Amino acid sequence: MSFQKLIDLQLIFSITGKKYLYYFIGVIILIISVSFVDVAAIGTIYPLLDNLTNSNNNSSSKFLNLIQKNFNSNSNFFFEIGIIFILLLSILKFLLNLSLSYFGQKFSLSVHNKISLYLFKKYLNKDYIFFLNVSSASLIRNIITEITFFTTGILTSFINLITETILLSFFITLALLINFKIAIIVFTLVLILAFLIFIFTQPKIRKSGKRRFELTERKINDVTQALENIKQLKILNAEEIFTRSYDYHNSRANKQELIFYFFKSLPKNFIEFVILISIVCFLYISKSEKIDLSSHLPLLGTFALISFRMIPSFSRITVAFQQFSYFKKSASIIYDELKKEINKNDTKKIENIADQIDFQNQITLEDINYKYKNSKFELLIPNLIIKKNSYIGLKGASGSGKSTLVNLILGLIEPQSGKIKIDNSELNQSSKKNWYKKIGFLPQEVTLINDTILYNITFGTNEKNKNFELINKLFQELSLENLVDRLKDPIFKVGEKGTSLSGGEKQRLGLVRALYRNPELLILDEPTSSIDKYSSDKIMNFIHSLKNTTKIIISHNNSDLEHCDDVFELDKGLIKSKF
Repeated sequence: MSFQKLIDLQLIFSITGKKYLYYFIGVIILIISVSFVDVAAIGTIYPLLDNLTNSNNNSSSKFLNLIQKNFNSNSNFFFEIGIIFILLLSILKFLLNLSLSYFGQKFSLSVHNKISLYLFKKYLNKDYIFFLNVSSASLIRNIITEITFFTTGILTSFINLITETILLSFFITLALLINFKIAIIVFTLVLILAFLIFIFTQPKIRKSGKRRFELTERKINDVTQALENIKQLKILNAEEIFTRSYDYHNSRANKQELIFYFFKSLPKNFIEFVILISIVCFLYISKSEKIDLSSHLPLLGTFALISFRMIPSFSRITVAFQQFSYFKKSASIIYDELKKEINKNDTKKIENIADQIDFQNQITLEDINYKYKNSKFELLIPNLIIKKNSYIGLKGASGSGKSTLVNLILGLIEPQSGKIKIDNSELNQSSKKNWYKKIGFLPQEVTLINDTILYNITFGTNEKNKNFELINKLFQELSLENLVDRLKDPIFKVGEKGTSLSGGEKQRLGLVRALYRNPELLILDEPTSSIDKYSSDKIMNFIHSLKNTTKIIISHNNSDLEHCDDVFELDKGLIKSKF
């Protein structure tokens, strides 16, 4: 992956907007300001050291000779002005560094928030079939983990790279102005060391980053599968299987992190070690050869300060490139996901041009053919008409195509061939949103959000105009009076997946949610398969009593189908018979 692909600013700002581009420019201006002040402060050190040592020798540097010629560097006044100047620069540098730290981090976190929200919204607006062919663990990984690694490992490192490159350029320029030969020697030595470290660590870090990426998804998968199957896990005493699998993946992911952070700490420590050894050797040789260093103390002191200020910059630049290698896979995944989505029509645009659907007469399925990916199953419906306000039953063995047929009518999946019409309007991508508004759906297993009862009924609708009269009526009809007092209770939560309610209460609450929007089409998928007879009777009696609503029910229980106008039996993807 090229550097341009690692840092695709055009793509990032096309998603975040111009506001963040201006923010980024502001951060760059702060970086240049901090670098200039830092170098100015260090540059003032030389004449002050010259003043302290009373060294007034001519320098080989035209820059320093110019200072000595125009300023009396041995005067007390010059020394006092220099001290005040350094103090003022130090205060300014402190304030600018604080600003850069705050606004640089704020920029990265704001981009993180924008991109993660963008990707989350795009995933949620995908077609239902998308979720059948992708691992939920990979989606969670992309939205939460990989975007975090992308912003901290790639974007923040890019800002650090710019910061340290500008700062390093300023310091190199200052060092060259002071003494060209020494500057070239020091700069070349540090550059060679940094380059060797980078060449040595890059392949290992890239491999470690790729392995970390794979293990992260497996860790998330272990957790989600364990929590989703907690009841079976308990009954089968299978906790150890999941904890062992999680420990295996987690420990190996942590090992990759350890490898990365070890190599990340290497540049700074190694360069400092070599520079320190070089200084010790220089001092030893000077002592052995009886070289008088007193006249060169200002020069040596200034270069020592510049060298030790440049070492962290070289180190951070090397670390930035290491981060690019380690989080290369994260950048690749995030950019691929963003590019796939940015080329598609925005959901808001689809809603604005959505085709209107009027359901006045019938739903028609013409020459329908549907086949799941990597499956031999095929649903074939030559012709099926469902009249407005009719009551239709679907039965058949498991895997016969009942749920697939319902998903086609719902608009969750699209046929490979054939048409689904609502009156004379074809059900397609641009008409789905309006069609969904006319549908109430009760799944076989009702899923509740860990929130209030009221929120679980009304989410997805206008929450400001809650119809409490309708809710109370439905509660009374379905014998949910015991939950009325908790309806407006902001403290009581139904628990994750409705664990605070009984199975019958969950199913009846699911029916209340399905009917809350006064749907024109009500679809029920095995509404009584997993509840007690009392709840089953309550639900079915209420469903039978509903008028002016088209109803489609899937059930293995013949008693649930007694009041249907027509019952269709499916077998291996075909309508076998009609009752």
